[in-house]
Amino acid sequence: MQTKFLEFIYETDTTEALYNVIALQDGISSKRTDIGENSRRGFGLMDVLEYMNALTPSNEKAQIAVISGKSLVVIDFTYPIQRIPIANGAVMRRICFNDSADLFQTQDPRKVMQLQYKFPGTMITGRFKIDEAHLQTLVKP
Repeated sequence: MQTKFLEFIYETDTTEALYNVIALQDGISSKRTDIGENSRRGFGLMDVLEYMNALTPSNEKAQIAVISGKSLVVIDFTYPIQRIPIANGAVMRRICFNDSADLFQTQDPRKVMQLQYKFPGTMITGRFKIDEAHLQTLVKP
């Protein structure tokens, strides 16, 4: 099945895939405003990623796949979420898919892929294991 899926990957142009990597970053939303109730838009996916990563035991691997338009982004925490200091002591979370942790460098082609065919929308799917013993280590007495 996985081999069949790999036939849909189109390796020559990764522009749309890179746009979608940028769209995953903290605070990126087409509906975000500087003030008001919409000023907190664009943070949900990073919240989900941090939550999944915290709940997953270290001997397991959480995964999320985002298919949007003609791109596939696979998040499996090979590349960690970074916390970047910004103005006024605030922190922006960022995930890059390369060893240099740089959005402007080439992203890992095993994690950020351009697809041959366009998916009309965005689909997010994921899996992670929650184990009771690990949850007990997270609970504060």
